Amino acid sequence: MSRRTRSTGDSLDLLLDTVCNSFGGVVFISILIIVLLNLTSAEHQITPPTPAAEAKLLTLQSTAAERQRQLKTLREAKRQLDRIADEFVDSDALDLVVQRDELKSDNHELESDRSDVMSSIATGQSRINRIARALAKLERKLEQARSEFDDAQKALEAEIAMRSRTSKLPRQRTTNKQLVAFLLKGGRLCSVYRVEADGRLVQNDLECRIIDRADGASSVEPRAAAGLKVDPKAQQQPAIAQRLAEFDRGRHFVAVVVWPDSFAHFEVVKRAIVASRFDYQLAPWLDSEPLLIGRAKGPQRVQ
Repeated sequence: MSRRTRSTGDSLDLLLDTVCNSFGGVVFISILIIVLLNLTSAEHQITPPTPAAEAKLLTLQSTAAERQRQLKTLREAKRQLDRIADEFVDSDALDLVVQRDELKSDNHELESDRSDVMSSIATGQSRINRIARALAKLERKLEQARSEFDDAQKALEAEIAMRSRTSKLPRQRTTNKQLVAFLLKGGRLCSVYRVEADGRLVQNDLECRIIDRADGASSVEPRAAAGLKVDPKAQQQPAIAQRLAEFDRGRHFVAVVVWPDSFAHFEVVKRAIVASRFDYQLAPWLDSEPLLIGRAKGPQRVQ
């Protein structure tokens, strides 16, 4: 079994080296002194050394002898310590000590790594917390947006319900009655015809004027500021019913030509026509198109 020396032996080796170096220095100095004495002049060689020099030399020789004895003693002590270490120190115990030191070193490294990991985890947790706060803030904004959307949806539905109304589509049918035309333009209702005392229909020149065209046809248009002014906000306008009363609903049906600026006014006129129980016909018209007049041929579709 191999034996290992303890750290105490290493310390004794260092002490032994120090003592040896000291002794070597003393010997070197003694030799140097002797050489110097031999190299002195003949006068000095003849002159015997002084008592002080002899005393000093003897002292150095005594010191050198003492250092030799100490060196021998230290070497002997080291050999004894080595024997004691070989007899009482188990190599397995030394291996365990080495392993313990290695484990301590590994433990220090692991502690350092653990500290770094914990620092990284703390940094990551801080970032996660910031992200969580940002997500919570976005969630609150999203919830608020959803609430505002629901409120807007309800308001829109209420507005649609308020502005919407249920109506029945008019039923159309054919008729052979005579057409009585009204022009609704600029919010004013003008009658194209009027009834004579004998019941005949004639042109109403006070409210409309006839224009002869180059192609031989004739067109009609309302006169400016003529006719009956229609109030679009009124539910009923008796003056319209009075104008309709001039005609016979058994012989006549009403045709209303409406320009784009008077669509809102037509609702009031239509209520008066329906209330007077006249059949009617709606004809939307464009400002750029001339309104040609002529006799209707065949049955007409009315509401």
